[in-house]
Amino acid sequence: QSQQSQQSQQSQQGGHRAAPQASPQHHEAQTQTRASQSMPAAGHAQPQHAAAQTQTRAAATPTHPRRTSAVSAEELEASATLTSTPLLDSFYEDGLVEDNVFSILFCGDLASMAVGGVDTTQVSSADTQGLTFVDTQKTYDQIYGYFLVEVESVAVDGTTVSTDSSDLNEIGGVLVDSGTTLIYLPSEVTSAIETKVETAVPSLESSFFQWSSCVEESELENFPNITLGLTDYNLNLSPYQYLLWYSDCYYWGISSSSIPIIGNVALQGKLVVFDKETNQIGFAEGDCTDYGGTSFDNDDSASSKTAEDAVVPQDAGVVSQGMGNQVLAAVQGTASQMSGTVVAGAALVAVGVAFVVARGRGKNYASVPGAEDDEVSI
Repeated sequence: QSQQSQQSQQSQQGGHRAAPQASPQHHEAQTQTRASQSMPAAGHAQPQHAAAQTQTRAAATPTHPRRTSAVSAEELEASATLTSTPLLDSFYEDGLVEDNVFSILFCGDLASMAVGGVDTTQVSSADTQGLTFVDTQKTYDQIYGYFLVEVESVAVDGTTVSTDSSDLNEIGGVLVDSGTTLIYLPSEVTSAIETKVETAVPSLESSFFQWSSCVEESELENFPNITLGLTDYNLNLSPYQYLLWYSDCYYWGISSSSIPIIGNVALQGKLVVFDKETNQIGFAEGDCTDYGGTSFDNDDSASSKTAEDAVVPQDAGVVSQGMGNQVLAAVQGTASQMSGTVVAGAALVAVGVAFVVARGRGKNYASVPGAEDDEVSI
């Protein structure tokens, strides 16, 4: 978060003091004195003395033979390049898991992660479509650098507000990133969504879309649903999946960016499968029954404190602000870190990780072992 400078704080407190200034006569006298000190007297430039000093310095400077490197420029460049293997890829390469896949079930304060397979029992029985996969896209059509999905349209309560796929998928697709808190879309799309939401909920103030005010849960029934039309799949978002819960209140969870991202808030209550082996992402409505549903805890327990830290940096300049300003500072900090820094989602507080030795290929994933086997909590 950007901090006010000490000078700005002094200005607000009336603490500015003008620096003392010398009188014009005194300044002129100083200038003349400096000039007289720097200029030699007429007829005494002494060029021979300056040459003698130069020769003395040259004689005192030691000479060393020039050294040449035995390492070529190509070898130096190669040694300066650091490479590493992501942890989950290491599991796959070392044979600890058979499938290069992981899945996450997002359930409010809690989440469940399976490595090397998918716990298909976490798919909600109410999801008639079941686990549906879409192809991931190459970044700028070059490499599979991110989990990108192609978004063909955006709709609010069934009314399409954007079909500009070139703008939505400028880098190849829209990122699916559990580590980004909010949803980020092009500014024109964000503005169109805000207009539709304002129409559906006339009681909203303009400050709501600036994270300066929030709404209570009882008001969510008036909010429309948002649909992100992916290739062969509609990612339907209820108000719970595009509004950011914080301290028993809901804040606007969509912001503008030239790099669109489907962040953590949009994944709540969903099972998401990241399959690197087939370059696909799977979506399904999740069953959070075993994790207390998709609600958030509002007490002062350790997990609740962790959620608070994830959203609001513990900074003296932020703590002294009101709740609305704290959230505003937090989400603005998120937006300013789009260059690659990942901001942890508030909901991903406690994660159960299960290592799955999958026995099949494709979509035939193995069951997750029980807690007495390979499951750990972090």
